[in-house]
Amino acid sequence: MKKLLVLFAFLTIALNSAKAQDSLAYVDGFDNPKLGALLTHFFIGGDISGSGGDVDYFYFAPTLGYKIANDMGVGIGPVYTYLHDARLPKKEYTTNGYGGRIFAQQRLFSYTLLYAEYEVINVDVWNVFQTNLSRHTIGNGMAGVGYTQPLFNRFNFTVMGLYVFAPSKYSYYNDIIIRAGINLGF
Repeated sequence: MKKLLVLFAFLTIALNSAKAQDSLAYVDGFDNPKLGALLTHFFIGGDISGSGGDVDYFYFAPTLGYKIANDMGVGIGPVYTYLHDARLPKKEYTTNGYGGRIFAQQRLFSYTLLYAEYEVINVDVWNVFQTNLSRHTIGNGMAGVGYTQPLFNRFNFTVMGLYVFAPSKYSYYNDIIIRAGINLGF
């Protein structure tokens, strides 16, 4: 009986050690090697920003991405904006914008990346004579470079400078955007 317990203990330790050598065995805590391997290709992240004063602005845009290679990823995400403009007393207005974005990013070096994005958002804007608001869908193409700093485990903090190509006359953006966010997995 004692020999059987020793043999059982030895086999248990040996098999667990062998499984630990399998790099896909416990990826992110998943027991299923195929599922764990698949989930290591996905990453999440996004941006939250805001400002206050005469113009209150809030921007929320989570993302879900897929790593095509270790240093390249593509993704999608919804976009929500809130804007309250009180600069002109008789023209004070509030709007909520909804839309989405697609993006691609390529890591150049350890901490730098190239980034391109196309965002579509539907918002209320003033007409030409500023007499009433009307709903418009705005598309913005943007690209630039970023710096990413690992925080811990697989979390990264990223700061990017993006140039907006041919912004719409209704666009919220000027030519240059500074964006910061956190992602997990890229």
